[in-house]
Amino acid sequence: QRYATFDAMKAKAPIEKHATQVAIEGLFASGALPPADGNKQQETADLRLAPSTPAIDSGLPLPGFNDGFAGKAPDLGAYELGAPLPHYGPRPIK
Repeated sequence: QRYATFDAMKAKAPIEKHATQVAIEGLFASGALPPADGNKQQETADLRLAPSTPAIDSGLPLPGFNDGFAGKAPDLGAYELGAPLPHYGPRPIK
């Protein structure tokens, strides 16, 4: 289904009633943008949200999934604003 505007989609598509529209420019604190060429290997991007984006505090609480959020609601995206980044991959032997 196509809708004329974002607001029309939110009003008429039940699954999208909580959608939040964000601009890619200024979305990430690092200034990360989508790659110009999706066929080339990219450096790992820092995808923590910028504090000024409307994605902050725009999520819905999901028990057992995004517990412990800061602010009035969970942030959209993988990382909660101000939380430490998780460590991925092997860890050094202590």
